[in-house]
Amino acid sequence: MAGKIFLQRLKEALKEKRRLVVPLLGFPGLNITGCSVKLAQQNYGVHFNVMKAVADAFAPDAIFPLIKESNYGC
Repeated sequence: MAGKIFLQRLKEALKEKRRLVVPLLGFPGLNITGCSVKLAQQNYGVHFNVMKAVADAFAPDAIFPLIKESNYGC
């Protein structure tokens, strides 16, 4: 489902001759919802609500989920 939506937005962007907007807004989304990083990373429902708040507030073409720094080997 998400892949179909992304492809649709990609086609629209190409037709309109514009770039896709895919900002890194996961952590600012925490401020919108008043949620903590720890809670959002440990609870998929809360994580979803943070990402939904980002989608509703900014309407980006795609969204990156919250990623812990430790996932990069830091």
